Amino acid sequence: SLRGRLPALASARDGFSLQGAPRVSVVVCTFNGAAILADCLRACLALDYPDFEVLVVDDGSTDGTAEDVSRFPAVRYLRQEHGGLSVARNHGARAGTGELIAYTDDDCEPDRDWLYWIARAFEEPGTAAAGGPNLPPQPGGIQEAVVAVAPGAPSHVLLGDLNAEHLPGCNLVVRRSALAAIGGFRSQYFAAGDDVDLCWR
Repeated sequence: SLRGRLPALASARDGFSLQGAPRVSVVVCTFNGAAILADCLRACLALDYPDFEVLVVDDGSTDGTAEDVSRFPAVRYLRQEHGGLSVARNHGARAGTGELIAYTDDDCEPDRDWLYWIARAFEEPGTAAAGGPNLPPQPGGIQEAVVAVAPGAPSHVLLGDLNAEHLPGCNLVVRRSALAAIGGFRSQYFAAGDDVDLCWR
């Protein structure tokens, strides 16, 4: 957490109250992600926020994902036939009980203060979605270094200091009512592009 390293950030956080904080459903969609999912779930369960749940939507995995998730009894496990990322994201939103639906990917580890700062954006009633950057870990070798600098990684596209043209699905929080108003994610986006389409709509 940055809070432990930056005293000014800790002071700023302590000055804000989350009285009546909106409930958040953290949705992690996975397909054959058993090798990487545990780190994501540990980080999600360690989030410092007063009212949230964590759901895993298994998009028809065949690699033991269900067994891995069962090691985390606080996580709700949902399974669907392999239908793609958009279908899985919609499934998670329908099953969640939160006013806000927070999406992250199975290879991500959200910062423990993620939901706190994201929830602040929704204090403005007109906010439909909020998110932020995807910060990759330091490369562990030459192959990871090459991948880290290659184009095509999930990214937000800023139009100003606080407004983005679109947000990456690995760090995307949507107000449930806004998601319902546009009919959720479009199922034709099977593996990518669904976040851009959703934000444009």
